Amino acid sequence: MTARPAGFGVAAIMRVVALLLGPAAATGSARTYASLYDDTELAHWADRYRPGILSNLDEVLRPVLTREELRGLRDLRIDIPLRAASGHPLDFYALASGTVVLPAMSLKFLDDLSVAFAWLNRNGYSPETVPEYVGMLKYGREADFGRWPVPLRALRIPDDALKDPAVDGLSQKIFKSAVIFILLHEMGHVLHGHPGYGPLVRRADARANEAEADAFALEVMRRLPAQPTGMFLFFQLMAYAGPNRGDFDGDEEHILSAAATSLLANLDGARSKELWRFLVALNIRHVGPVAARALA
Repeated sequence: MTARPAGFGVAAIMRVVALLLGPAAATGSARTYASLYDDTELAHWADRYRPGILSNLDEVLRPVLTREELRGLRDLRIDIPLRAASGHPLDFYALASGTVVLPAMSLKFLDDLSVAFAWLNRNGYSPETVPEYVGMLKYGREADFGRWPVPLRALRIPDDALKDPAVDGLSQKIFKSAVIFILLHEMGHVLHGHPGYGPLVRRADARANEAEADAFALEVMRRLPAQPTGMFLFFQLMAYAGPNRGDFDGDEEHILSAAATSLLANLDGARSKELWRFLVALNIRHVGPVAARALA
C-alpha cells in the first residue's frame, strides 16, 4: 500500500492525526468546499499565480540554496491544479515524484484572507475575525449559507480594498511570504525524500519529517532579505482549520495542530533573528494564549 503525499495543509495534518490517534480521528475532515470558487475563476487565478511562483523559485530561492540543496532539488516540479486532491481550501503538499502541489483554490483562499487581514488591520478592526472565519468553515454547515461564502464577502471587505496602497502593500507581503514559506516547506519534503503518510509510516517518523521540512524552510528564509510577514498568520489559520482537542472524544495529547506544534519546535533557533522580533511585534496578539505562552 502506497503512502499518501507529504504536505502542509489541513488534509496533511489530518493524515498525521490519523497516525497518532487512529484512522477514525480523521473523519471530521470529510466535507466539501467546492462552492467557494468555481472552476473558471480558479483557472484564471492559476494562470495569474504560476508566473510569480516560478519566478520566486528561480530568482529568489534557488540563488540562496547551497550546492547540496540544489542537487537534491534538481528534479523539483511545481504543479498548480485547480483544487487539492482533498478538496480543502488550505492544502499544499509534495508528491513522491518530487512535485510540489500548490492548488489554485488554496492560493486564492490564502490570498483573500491576506487582503482581509490587511484591510481589517488598516481600518482599526480586529484581524482575529480572519481565523474565526476559517473556524466557521470547519464547524459550520454549507446548507446554512446556500453555498460557502468567500472570505472577502463573509468578512465585509469592500470591493475597492486594494485601492488603499497600505492595504495592497501589506496584503502582498503577507501572501507572498506565506507562499514562499509553504513552498520551502514542501521543497523540504522533496529534498529529504519524505515518503508521505500512510499505514507503513510510523508516527514518530511523520513528526520528524514535518520538523525537518519546517527546519529547512526556516533556514532558507533566514537567508532571504525579505521579512516573512505572512508565516505567522498562516500558522494561525492552520491552527483554526486543523484538528484540536475538542474534535476528539479521548484525552490524547493533541492540544495544538500538528503545524503549530511543528512551528514551535523549530522556531527556537530563529528567536535571535530580526525576523523573529518583527513577526512577534506584528502578530503576537493574534496567536492565541497557548502559542503565546510558548513564544514568550
